Amino acid sequence: MLKAKVKTLYCELLGESIKQQLIKQEIPQNEVSYYFDDDIRLISAPAISQILKGKRNITLDTVDALQETLGLTNVKSVFFPNLDFCELLISQLTELILTNGSSYTKQLFQAKENDIQQNLSTLTTALYDYFPDFPEEETSYQIAESLTEWLIEFVALVAQL
Repeated sequence: MLKAKVKTLYCELLGESIKQQLIKQEIPQNEVSYYFDDDIRLISAPAISQILKGKRNITLDTVDALQETLGLTNVKSVFFPNLDFCELLISQLTELILTNGSSYTKQLFQAKENDIQQNLSTLTTALYDYFPDFPEEETSYQIAESLTEWLIEFVALVAQL
């Protein structure tokens, strides 16, 4: 159950972040593309629309297209656009744990709520550094699954605060 909620939370947040990047760079949804064997391959506007709503998996082809279209330096930049994104993700994961975690985890996070806020940048960096520039994961759903696994480390970090 928590796994599904993390996936939804992550994909919706990522979709919103990608949407903001497209708007900022004035790139229409129907112009997200990548090169393959000297051909330009477009990702369909409906597919991009679903991604921006957090309702569709970002596959390897779409990762390539987003990286090229947005001028991002590496694959990680598609899945974790910046530290502000990670900070917002940490805040939302904290809320998720407070509402859906085990009783022990809820108690821990309630007791450490101020410490979490005071150490948000440290926790954000821990999340960001958990994933390499070129992660083994190839899709947003795989990243969300790894993010669920990272929650164990997150709880351990919070316990040490």
